[in-house]
Amino acid sequence: MCCMTDSTLSELLLACVDVDGWFASRGAHAAERSEVLRPSLREVPTRDELHNAVAAVRQRRRVLVESFQLTAPGRGRMLACEFNLSISSGESQHASGGFFDIDDRPAWDTWVWALEADRADPILLAWVPEALVDRVEAGITFNPYGCIYWLRDAPREVARIPLVRAFLDRKCGL
Repeated sequence: MCCMTDSTLSELLLACVDVDGWFASRGAHAAERSEVLRPSLREVPTRDELHNAVAAVRQRRRVLVESFQLTAPGRGRMLACEFNLSISSGESQHASGGFFDIDDRPAWDTWVWALEADRADPILLAWVPEALVDRVEAGITFNPYGCIYWLRDAPREVARIPLVRAFLDRKCGL
């Protein structure tokens, strides 16, 4: 993203609030891949295709949580997924109890943003509510490819993206 505005950061934070609202409204045992939020996406999407799919998930979730009154993201962490860089092997899927799929992609109910970076492969951001952090941490730990990580641990090229810098500054390193 060449220019980052306060409204862009506000949209990202609102998407995080919506994830928290989504899980709070659905109860402690909510599914993380709800059919109502299922994205339409090819197996190896382009950046634009991922951006459009994430925007559709955000829009559907926003409509479904409108009546659930949250004003700021709760406790949680931002996850980054280098969407097309995994090899289907299942370590993260198994270790996370299914939060990650066989391709190391996080549950779509948590998707909040597709980063625009100077690279061919898209980067997905997912907001992980605190109740799911331990499962996700286990999936990251067992991932042999380095394609999933907490945003606070992002490689330099990702950490330099203006929206990432702004988010990390605002969220104090979540």
